[in-house]
Amino acid sequence: MLIKLLKHEIKATGRIFLSIYALLVIFSVITKFVNRNMRVDSLFTGILVILPTILYACIIAGVCVMTLVLLIQRFSKNLLGAEGYLMHTLPVRPWQHIVCKLVVSSFWTICSVILVSFSALYMAVDVGGWRSFLETFRGILASAGATFRLSGNAFFWGFATILIVYIVEKTLMVYAGLAIGQLSSKQKVGASVGAIVGMNIVEQLLGVAVLAILGNWGKLVNMNGTNAEIIRFIFWWIICSAAAFGAIYAVISNLMLKRRLNLA
Repeated sequence: MLIKLLKHEIKATGRIFLSIYALLVIFSVITKFVNRNMRVDSLFTGILVILPTILYACIIAGVCVMTLVLLIQRFSKNLLGAEGYLMHTLPVRPWQHIVCKLVVSSFWTICSVILVSFSALYMAVDVGGWRSFLETFRGILASAGATFRLSGNAFFWGFATILIVYIVEKTLMVYAGLAIGQLSSKQKVGASVGAIVGMNIVEQLLGVAVLAILGNWGKLVNMNGTNAEIIRFIFWWIICSAAAFGAIYAVISNLMLKRRLNLA
């Protein structure tokens, strides 16, 4: 049943995302072509050069906004709104609903990040083809890794893992906030926003406190690491802390949907 939910969720959201992704790719190519080949020698040509750039920036903003809006809307309307009466009659446990929304939302968020990043790189770097494009990307990774005394591959996979875990954790935070906010009978939106902000503050405070404790412990045992070791420690700290908080948010969301659901 979970597989069927995933297929339905992907179909429901895919039409929107694929359309806006197509627009982003098209306007990336158009904007790049116009900026490289058109000379600005009059007001009219100036407008022709600026207009695609403005539209391109608007589409990038639209991708970011649409990703966030759908992340909230699909969970709120499907599980906490009027549609929840139907969704919760399905032979599916609450945690499966959460997993379904989480997987699809995280998938589209990651796709959006990748597409926007590569689109910006395509606009910023003058490349002569896919091979040159990939070589440029590898060069950027190698330079970034060298800064922290890491290989390009190690830096890439560390950063990619952090990005994925962070996206999943923040998505679960939003779900937990929405699940808590639905307990309010009148101010659900305000309660949800307050819950999300409150959880984020608590997370930051706990993170700083634990890091301070670990830092003092490191001084006591004379832990002197190289730059690469310090970066690896930071990578692992971010991954483990995000995974721990994500698990807490998942438990909160599941408990709210299972025991404290309020669809009124």
